[in-house]
Parts: sequence; C-alpha cells; structure tokens
Amino acid sequence: MTFSWDSFLCTIAVDYELSSGQSKIFRCRFSEIYRHLSESEFYEIAETELQTTKETYKKQLTEIYKKLEKRCEKLTEKKADKSKILISWLKQEYSSRIIQPIMDWETVCLQMLEVNSESLNSKEIYISPHLSNNDNLINREAFYESQMLEGQSKCLLLGEKGIGKSSFLYQFGLWILKNKKGYPIYLSLEKLKNKSITYYLIEDWLREAHSFFPHIVLSSEHLLNLFKQGNVWLLIDGLANNKRSIKLLDTLFKGWIGEANIFAGCQSRIIDNKNFPSSRFQTYYLTLFNEQQVKAFINEWFINEQTELGEKLWQNLTQEQYSSLRELVKHPQNLSDLCSSWETKHTQPSMSQSNNTIPQGFSLSFIYWKVRFLFSSPQNTDANRLLQSSQPEVEDI
Repeated sequence: MTFSWDSFLCTIAVDYELSSGQSKIFRCRFSEIYRHLSESEFYEIAETELQTTKETYKKQLTEIYKKLEKRCEKLTEKKADKSKILISWLKQEYSSRIIQPIMDWETVCLQMLEVNSESLNSKEIYISPHLSNNDNLINREAFYESQMLEGQSKCLLLGEKGIGKSSFLYQFGLWILKNKKGYPIYLSLEKLKNKSITYYLIEDWLREAHSFFPHIVLSSEHLLNLFKQGNVWLLIDGLANNKRSIKLLDTLFKGWIGEANIFAGCQSRIIDNKNFPSSRFQTYYLTLFNEQQVKAFINEWFINEQTELGEKLWQNLTQEQYSSLRELVKHPQNLSDLCSSWETKHTQPSMSQSNNTIPQGFSLSFIYWKVRFLFSSPQNTDANRLLQSSQPEVEDI
C-alpha cells in the first residue's frame, strides 16, 4: 500500500518539527499542483491561497529550508535554487518510503490533525503555557507524561476565550503522535454542528480521511477497535456553558466512545452549570503568561530582520508608565493584538506619527474593556482583582 504525496509532505512537516504555519506553506508550495512553479510564480499563490504577504512567505520558507538542511545538505550551498533542490530530495525520499508497505492510523490521524488545525492563528507562535490544578502549576511536558501514566483519562482544559486552548489541543495531538502514545482525533464543536460524535466520526471523519488515502480501506470496524483498545485520544474543542456542551459531555461515557481518552477545551464558566458532571472529569486551567513568556512571545513574533522592532516593543512595555498594560498582555490574545498593532505601525508608517512608542490608538481603555469581557467569570478572582487595580484613565497611552 502507498500513501499520497500530500500525506507524505504532512509526515515530513512533523518529522522536521515545522510549525503549523510553516507546515501549511510547505504543503502548499511543494504540492503536486504547485511544485513546478518558480518562486516568483508562486508569490501570487501565497497571497491568494495562503493569505500571507510575499515577505512573510519568504521568511517562513527560509526557516523551512534551515530545518531541512540536516537531511538535505545541498540546501546549504550558496546561490543554489533551493526550491528545485528540495523538490528533488523530496521525490527521492518519497520513492524510498512508498516501496515500504507502511500505512497506519498514525499517518491518518496526523493528516486529519493538520487539516483541522489550519484555522489556528496564521502567525503561528506557540509559547508553552503552564496549567494549574488545585493551585499547583504544571508545565506542559509534565502534564503530557502524567496523562500517559493515568491510563484512561478524562480531562477538561478550562480557560477564557483567546487564551490558547485550541493550540494546546493541537500541540498535545502532535506530542501523542511523535511519542507513539496513541491516536489523536481533533474534533471541533463548530464542525460537529448538531450531529452526535459517533455519527460524525463514522460518517464524516472517516469519509474525509479516506479522501486523503483513496487507495486504503479505512473501515468503521478498524476505528471502533482502536477505541475499544483505549488507544484513541478525542481532543474536543469549543465547549461552552450551554445545554449542548453539557449534553455532549454526558455522551463521552457511553458506548465505544466511552473507551476513549478525552481531553476537551472548555470555557471556564462551564463549571458554573448545575448539570456539569464535575466528579467525572479532572479539570485543569490554562494560566496567563508570565513576563518571561510575554518576552518570548514577542521575540517569536518579530523574527529575522524584525528583531529590532520586538526589542523596541519590549523596552516600551518595561517602562513604569505601561505597568498596567504589561499585566493585561499576559493574556495571549491581548498580546497578539498588541504585537499586530505594533507591527502594522512600523510596516505602514503613514498610519502613525511616531515609531518609538506604544501605538497610538492602542488604548488602555480599549484593552481594559476587552479583558473585562474575557474575564467576566465571578470565580476568576485574580483577573477581577487585576481589572480593579488597572482601570485606565480616559486618554490613550
């Protein structure tokens, strides 16, 4: 049995630890449809299909080449046509792999995980967060390992909108595959719509998976066996404090679905629901960034020739006058908004008069009310205390 070129590219992307954004560019640039194009010819494709600028595309491609140099040494040659070199190497690598009758559910799950994660932030920055459980901070790797030791696991990942639950689920799925700990299946509540999980997996998920592997029999019997063996990790995203989510949680303990390990991302307020089955789940909270993580995020955002812009932003944030803002951007979404505004200000200088301060228009008033909405849960005492202490003046900063 063989697997498709697109699935092969997906496997290479994971083997060489390409980020989700880099993987998306890699799989499009070197797909069977576009791999014959020159770089100049592909720029328009990058803008339309990848929705990225020429400059961003070139930066990401440079990073991709660097990661693949350790196996494709010709990429290190000066003035080389790197796209042609890489295509030639990929073809050789593909040929060496397809003669081996290897097709397994890991490859299928990897393909589907990548497909379902494409809606994540295209800027593709992931700073490893901490989780909390009973006031104890747990780092990501320790959490992963603990779940493997637990046996059958049923966990909820709680956090407010924009704090990074979807990205955490995606990264956990990659870790499971890389360490051969099982078969992750990412499932978005938005994509599920009004269907049951069993119906979606058998009718929709399998059909979509088969479209990537048309020469392979992917039967519902095989999938059910994986569940019954306890080897499946259902990564469920998008649960909220409503009847639909509570009803779905109840189905996770029934039939062959109940044999799976469950890790679901939920809004924090779901635990306030009187029908929430708290005794049946372990609950973890994603925490806000600390200052070290904020700085790491900024460094990742402003890479290569934009490094100086990131340094200027961090220098501004460390000033005493921005202490309240420095606390508020510990929320990843707020930090992303700030970095985006800062980047726009410097790449489109006509939009601002000064290039050396926090963007005018990025007001503390605006971010205050936004964060107040995000952290409106009465149980989130830390956030509420922060909001009370940092209520802004009327003017922008």
